[in-house]
Amino acid sequence: MFGEEGKQFLDVKISCGKGGAFFIKNTQDPSVLIKSISPGEYEVMKNFTANFYTHLLLHPHTLIAPIMGVYTIYLNDNG
Repeated sequence: MFGEEGKQFLDVKISCGKGGAFFIKNTQDPSVLIKSISPGEYEVMKNFTANFYTHLLLHPHTLIAPIMGVYTIYLNDNG
């Protein structure tokens, strides 16, 4: 989905906000969104993750979007 063969389907947006976050989505599968977060946002996520997943398990029809994980992405300049 996000590999070399799929990069022509990526839509990258940079926020105009103070944080300058970027968003990456695959135009063929808009259900997946990648958002950059600051170190402070990461710390907040670490503190609420257990309660968040408990809520998702107890309320399977919630309208809260699930967070599938927090990852580090390394970019290179090889094209």
